[in-house]
Amino acid sequence: MPKRRRSGSRRNLKLVLIVLVVLFFLGGVAYVVWLSDVFKTQSIEVHGATLVDENVVAGALGGNILFWKLPIDIKNYPQIESVSTKKDFIDRSVRIEVIERGKMIIWCEASGENCFWTDENGFIFTMAPIPEGSLVVSVVRDYNERELNVGQNVLPEDLFINLKYALELLDSVDVSVEEIRIDDLKFKEATAVISGGPEVYFSLNIDPRFGKGVLEALLNSPDWGAIRYVDLRVENRAYYSL
Repeated sequence: MPKRRRSGSRRNLKLVLIVLVVLFFLGGVAYVVWLSDVFKTQSIEVHGATLVDENVVAGALGGNILFWKLPIDIKNYPQIESVSTKKDFIDRSVRIEVIERGKMIIWCEASGENCFWTDENGFIFTMAPIPEGSLVVSVVRDYNERELNVGQNVLPEDLFINLKYALELLDSVDVSVEEIRIDDLKFKEATAVISGGPEVYFSLNIDPRFGKGVLEALLNSPDWGAIRYVDLRVENRAYYSL
């Protein structure tokens, strides 16, 4: 009987020792992970951010790199198209690559007081300067009485794609475009004001690129400066007036 008691005591002692070792180990791990500087983030590099403050994208330095995550929700930053992050656990550093939306069009309200940058999908992502003088970007003047804001699309997708095609067409024939004018959205039309040339009328319901040959022929003719307008609002038909 005493031998059984001694055997039971030994098992209990071993169990207690095992529990203590496990607790000591877990405590050590917890200390290293949460309380020590072993996993403390040493540096955060941000690349590609020009429209958003790099410090906002990076957030505070010094947190645990194991649990580090982007401190912003990019849904709240329309200037940003995407963000990728890479952690280096040896150097305890984080590299953030920001891809911002491309500036395609300056879109101005009828009042002329507010202009916006849109991306290739017609999405407004930031304010733009009021255009003056000669510009290398496309300018659209929207004469509809409506209020535009960052985070909106300037046109429905099916209309904006044809506006893009119109801009591509004008660029391909190498004419100087002063502005694109949208007078009344209910007609779904746009007018290109050409420097030293005619106005060109487009329908936003159709792809206007069929008119490239016509525009090139007119541009190379002696009548170009006397033409009042070129009308591409009917599919596969082009009209002009002297």
